[in-house]
Amino acid sequence: GNEFAFFWYQHIFERTPSFNVSNASVLRQYIYSCHGPVTKDACVTYLNRLKIPSGNISGLLDLGSATDVLQYSETEYVAASLLDLSEDRISTIIKALSLVANDETPFVIPRELNEIWFRQLPDLAYGMEWTLLLLQEVIDKFIPSFRTILALGGQTLDTVKAAIVPDNSTIDSFPDVVHAYLATRTSLDFPFRIATHELRNHLLDAGMINATELIYAMPKALKDRRFVWSDNGESVLILK
Repeated sequence: GNEFAFFWYQHIFERTPSFNVSNASVLRQYIYSCHGPVTKDACVTYLNRLKIPSGNISGLLDLGSATDVLQYSETEYVAASLLDLSEDRISTIIKALSLVANDETPFVIPRELNEIWFRQLPDLAYGMEWTLLLLQEVIDKFIPSFRTILALGGQTLDTVKAAIVPDNSTIDSFPDVVHAYLATRTSLDFPFRIATHELRNHLLDAGMINATELIYAMPKALKDRRFVWSDNGESVLILK
């Protein structure tokens, strides 16, 4: 007959699992069983049905370090197994990234990546499309030859990063990205002073940040010797 495993009164596994059973593993099994992205609301509904606490889905899944479940969009998760991240498919992603982030162009802003570029990536199963959040999850967790740069430490996993750079790049931080951007993609001459809101508008236009990101945190995000902030934080002198 069939072998079943019971997790308290909350869940029945078709066969004895090979992992330690917990609330997190029950949710993981649910996501694995879905052939495509799963919404946060669907996860909450599923857990509530089993009377499992559902207050922090990302925390329950440990998305910051998990490699089996990835952030797909702001409100969706996906099982990494559905991406079929074989060596050949990873190589295809690396090749596409190398076209936009290399010695001549030391960084790429993710929001600059257009539909034509995304067509170079491996096709995904079940009609899924690549998203910026999924791409940066794959880079951070499966492609050590590239890395992503946050605008501000502590930002959540559903935030699109400010830049993607080769792992051996001298660009290590958000101030590095901003300084390189101002030096190579604007006509501004160092040193120069600029109002904080004007500098933030440059970053918004570039796609490094979005919506209300850094609206009150520009001096904190750009805490660097090249950015000399006024006492009230309303302007900054940017050195070469």
